[in-house]
Amino acid sequence: SATTAAVSGTVCSGCLVYLYRAVADGDASDTSGGSDYGEGVEYIVPAIADGAGDWTASGITSLNPGDEVSAIAIDGSNNTSEFSANMTATTAFGPGGVTTDLGLWLRADIGVTTSGVDVTNWADQSGYGNDASQAAVGQQPDLIAASVNGNPVIDFDGGDDVIGGTAGASSHSYYVVVVPDNTISSASPSQNVFAFDCAPCVSDVSFLGFGAATGTFPDEVITHGHGGSAAWRVAQTGGTTYTGGSPVLLAVRSNVSHDGTEIYADGLRIDNAVAGTFLSATNEAYSVAAANPSSPYAPEYLDGKVAEVISYSGRAGDAEHQRIQGYLAIKYGLTLDQAVAYDYVRSDDTVIWDAGVNGSYNHDIAGIGRDDASVLDQTASQSINPDAIVTISGASSQDDGDFLVWGNDDAATTWTTTGSPVGERLQRTWRVDETGEIGAVTVAIDLTLSLIH
Repeated sequence: SATTAAVSGTVCSGCLVYLYRAVADGDASDTSGGSDYGEGVEYIVPAIADGAGDWTASGITSLNPGDEVSAIAIDGSNNTSEFSANMTATTAFGPGGVTTDLGLWLRADIGVTTSGVDVTNWADQSGYGNDASQAAVGQQPDLIAASVNGNPVIDFDGGDDVIGGTAGASSHSYYVVVVPDNTISSASPSQNVFAFDCAPCVSDVSFLGFGAATGTFPDEVITHGHGGSAAWRVAQTGGTTYTGGSPVLLAVRSNVSHDGTEIYADGLRIDNAVAGTFLSATNEAYSVAAANPSSPYAPEYLDGKVAEVISYSGRAGDAEHQRIQGYLAIKYGLTLDQAVAYDYVRSDDTVIWDAGVNGSYNHDIAGIGRDDASVLDQTASQSINPDAIVTISGASSQDDGDFLVWGNDDAATTWTTTGSPVGERLQRTWRVDETGEIGAVTVAIDLTLSLIH
């Protein structure tokens, strides 16, 4: 499950902390930091602060994200202090372990309810219950098992398939792993990948779209927008194409000053056109693969597959952005752009692929590993790139925090005697990095591919 709760804070060094479920008392005079003081009505769990006074209690099944919590702290001399303001429980798990501001987390490997293969409900893993559902039989997308790097996806037919929810979507930071069925370019018809309402916007519209999404720019490829034609637009324009059948990680977030929007594809910043006045949306109703619920415009359905949708009500900082992208890249066999060396990190910021050190091998990056804070246990992996030939699986000791990540030097897949102790070897060379103790693994090389000659 990805929906148990966590609470954290800072007190005196080494202090013991007792947590209680709180009930807001409505007295504005004792409100601090936006949280009503209230009284603890039910003991929950203890926690112990570290030397810096930081403490965390996680995996709490008796709390839900959003519940108010009060606490008392006891120091080494048994002096007791009650916290001056309540805290709010968050989800204990998140993509890359990033839980702050997480409002929506749809992943095709958890929480999908089907009738046959038709998806009727897609459970939100953020802990806030912002599930996506579709009651109309003819508009239900299909669940496809073991599709992208062994992970399932939700398949939308481009005709009328759509699924959505009543809250949880925000424009401040969101991430979608999508597989377009047809190659995407500026000549492609408009398709909505992810769309949501926007209360402050004209026409109540927000969206991430493929192809000629708005007409604001003459050659739109990928566009994020709010409101009608005179509102906020940020896009990638030009001659870039995205190959049909190939997964891509799209990420959108506000800039540091919260007056602009950034778009990324597989880690590369791609936006190059902007128009209008900056707008944002928070905790809105949403649709996956069609226009948002309140849109007055045509649905513009997606013809493709969606593996994961993540949305935050605040901007993910650079470190959080890196953790989220690293989680998704390992899970789906994606190589994050390495024009500038970009490390893969696990949820505690430990580097599991040092892109600087491994600079000559930053091609076809893939990995196996387990990260409980992300609810990730990738037991077999192969890069989704078309020339990838190595699969690694079956680790004998894959515990929380253990990873094995590899990449190659992009040399030719032809045979050579150079550097070979016996006979011939492939010219291509791989580097493998281990974090923790992964144990024995099975390495498979597909020598049947036409790539090898």
